[in-house]
Amino acid sequence: MVTGLYAIKDAKSTFMPCTVDVNDATAIRNFEHAVRQKDSILAYFQDAFPYICVDEAQDTSKIQHAIIQLLARKTGNLFMVGDEDQSIYGFRAAYPDALMRFEQTYPKARVLLMEENYRSTPEILHLANGFIRKNTDRRPKTVRPTRVSGANVHLISAADRTAQYAWLLDMAAHCDGQTAVLYRNNDSALPLIDLMERQGFPYRCRQMDDTFFTHRLVADLLDIIAFAKDRRNTEAFLRIYYKIGCGITKKAAEYACEACQHSGKTVLEELLTFSPLSQYARDSTAGLIDLLPQILEETAARGLKRIWTELRYKDYVEQQQLDGNKFEILTLLAEREADLNTLVARLDYLRMLVSAPPEPSSEGLILSTVHSSKGLEYETVYLLDVLDGILPAVTEPKGPEEQRRYQEERRLFYVAMTRAKDHLYLFSCLDRGSAFIRESRRELPVEKTEEDDLFAALREELCGKAYYHGQKGRGTVRAACEGRCMIAYTDGETETLTVGQMYDRRRVLRAAPSRTTVQGKPRAAIPPAGRTAPQWDRSLTSEETTALMAGAVRGRKVIHTAFGAGTIVSCQGAVMTVQFPQSGEKKFVLPDAMRRGLLRYDGDDSV
Repeated sequence: MVTGLYAIKDAKSTFMPCTVDVNDATAIRNFEHAVRQKDSILAYFQDAFPYICVDEAQDTSKIQHAIIQLLARKTGNLFMVGDEDQSIYGFRAAYPDALMRFEQTYPKARVLLMEENYRSTPEILHLANGFIRKNTDRRPKTVRPTRVSGANVHLISAADRTAQYAWLLDMAAHCDGQTAVLYRNNDSALPLIDLMERQGFPYRCRQMDDTFFTHRLVADLLDIIAFAKDRRNTEAFLRIYYKIGCGITKKAAEYACEACQHSGKTVLEELLTFSPLSQYARDSTAGLIDLLPQILEETAARGLKRIWTELRYKDYVEQQQLDGNKFEILTLLAEREADLNTLVARLDYLRMLVSAPPEPSSEGLILSTVHSSKGLEYETVYLLDVLDGILPAVTEPKGPEEQRRYQEERRLFYVAMTRAKDHLYLFSCLDRGSAFIRESRRELPVEKTEEDDLFAALREELCGKAYYHGQKGRGTVRAACEGRCMIAYTDGETETLTVGQMYDRRRVLRAAPSRTTVQGKPRAAIPPAGRTAPQWDRSLTSEETTALMAGAVRGRKVIHTAFGAGTIVSCQGAVMTVQFPQSGEKKFVLPDAMRRGLLRYDGDDSV
């Protein structure tokens, strides 16, 4: 709202104070028309506002810029603040081109660049600058950090979209400080809200709405479920019959609905009595009679999938170019429901929750769209659903309009990254493409290790690998980030462990020792002169392991079979770092290296 503008009261050009909603396009157009058409009106407002200050100028519309130009023409006293790199309100007619043409519009004006950033660490700004620099139609500039170096930007490798939510739920259980999860659309928050509600975790949600639940796709699926439950529901049938690929004509559908109201039979039974019904539609109707009761007995996720494929609702969605992401969200919500009936009940609960949210908690995660977080900052930011088709919504711009939208999607990602003060986390889903993540990955530092370093093996993708826990059995790594892995076990349990913890808790299978043979004859391994033969796979008792770990103190000398003498630099958990005079720093998993005879404490020949 803008106060201080005035409206014409009568034909004698007297005026009265009023308030004009800057989002009311009609009011703005009427005002612009009035000041252009009548010099006395323009003069009045020019005198009334000799000084004009415009904040967030990148979000101002073209017609609003025209009004500003008219009002500032007399005095030239205009102060405008804006950043075209942060223009993300194209759907509200934002016109960042005005900033690019500022010098042409106001030839006597000066342009001052504010390039110091007091919010984010150098690591976050390096990534953000490198990304936005590739945009077109922007002023060449580089935002410089004023803070000292901090943590690297974190890339979380996730098996799929579901794994993102599992990681965030685990993080929410023990998050502290100001942590925000940002996303392109409110739809992305629903599976996370569902999970946190089930666990009783606190959270704060900014400006949520219920538009997901009223979307055509969601409404259609609810109608199909409703008709499956009550096959005399004529209202639901008339809304869906032409969307499920059965070849049923409008005349046939209306006949069946009218007839069932008098006969007491189901709509589908009456449909089969319609003599002009095509053979294809007749066969499809017979199939529906069998299929609809079955989907009600399936799990919710399986039932949705059968509607999508066997009822061919997917074909209708593609023909109508509806947002298929809505179905993905429904599928994620359905994973925790026993059947379609409980899914419908859960959707009703979630709709009530987002329509009339409870009093926001002062603790827990902050959930927000990127647009709602504009102008805000958080200590830690997780960016959710940075996936092609979501963010960016436009992936391969073909014309000028799509190119304009794509440039704005890039600015949206830039704004999202620069909400973070200290820590920024990005998800990389292995089963989904993400142009923005691929581009960002090239700007992130890559860990370098020696080829013979034990940890060189960890550079390969851990996500998707199997892990065998000593007590919990087989699991699969569903997500991983910098030495921490989220593991899902076959019984449904999920836990997050460090690589060191995974080593300590792993299942160990031991085989009988084999002997080296030459021409079929046993041969004893001969150790090099001056060295003790490595005792491969020598098992250690728990007491021996405890003693080894207790002895791993900074400064102690060790002997390695390949690198010779070295000095312990640090020991974190089971991982020990040793400095060798010739080979530099090396990392070892201490119990493993000792068990295999590769490493021993200087002066200790017992292990």
